[in-house]
Amino acid sequence: MIETPEAPPAEAPPVAPAAPEAPPAAEIVTPPAAPAAPAAPRAFNDDGTFTENWHQAFGDEFSAYGETAARFKNPGDLLKSYVHLRQTGPAYPDATATPDQVERFRQLANVPATAEGYNLPVPENLPEGVSFNADLAGDFAKLAHQHHVPAPALRALMDKQLAIASAEASEHAQAIAKAQEEARSSLITEWKGDYTSNLSTVRHLTERFGEAAGIEEGAVKELANNPAFARIMHQVAKLTREDSVAAPAGFGDLRSAAERADSIISGKDSQWSERYANGDPAAYQLVTKLLGEAKK
Repeated sequence: MIETPEAPPAEAPPVAPAAPEAPPAAEIVTPPAAPAAPAAPRAFNDDGTFTENWHQAFGDEFSAYGETAARFKNPGDLLKSYVHLRQTGPAYPDATATPDQVERFRQLANVPATAEGYNLPVPENLPEGVSFNADLAGDFAKLAHQHHVPAPALRALMDKQLAIASAEASEHAQAIAKAQEEARSSLITEWKGDYTSNLSTVRHLTERFGEAAGIEEGAVKELANNPAFARIMHQVAKLTREDSVAAPAGFGDLRSAAERADSIISGKDSQWSERYANGDPAAYQLVTKLLGEAKK
């Protein structure tokens, strides 16, 4: 008997590798919805009446008046209140106003109880040529109080008046400076090399006469720089030196310090020239003093 060999067992087909697992689907995150904007405050209900806080619909500037606004339930109430205020509210006091009406108006208009209550301050840093007159300010305060002028209004008027006075003082100072420069140029042209000496004489005489007459220093300076007046004083000095006229009583020597010193040094002074030439200390001191005054 022929034995047939057994066939080898059939091999199982290779197993295909398992497919990789698919990654989980990405989660889509939806951002939360933005909160709805708060509704704008309403002033009116559907029936036309005011809402509880109707004043808020007109802005924060009215937030402090919630209690007052709550008194009005509808536009009619508000209109009635306005008309009543116009008819019975404080008016400018006339001749028939009672003391109570005057007082009520002054309280609302910021008018002080008395004229002294305006308390007008003394202005600081007043410009040159402008001064504060306390008596005049007091008169203005009395007049303002008589006519019920509010304190802020009076102060604004005073500030305006001060500004006008300052501008006028500045213009006046500029005009004086211009006139002085024109006078200087005119006299320099006329007096030429004698300008300095002649001007010293004119100023000396003007100061002496001005002091005796009680004229203010500022006015004296204006006179000394006036070409016509300077020429007059120069002629007065010439006549005095020539003894054509006598010096007015009480004025003494009308010559300037420079002229007196020059007279002593040049030997023309009958009282001091000889003493100066002989080395008298008193004469030297006088000349030194006069020359110092001439340089001022």
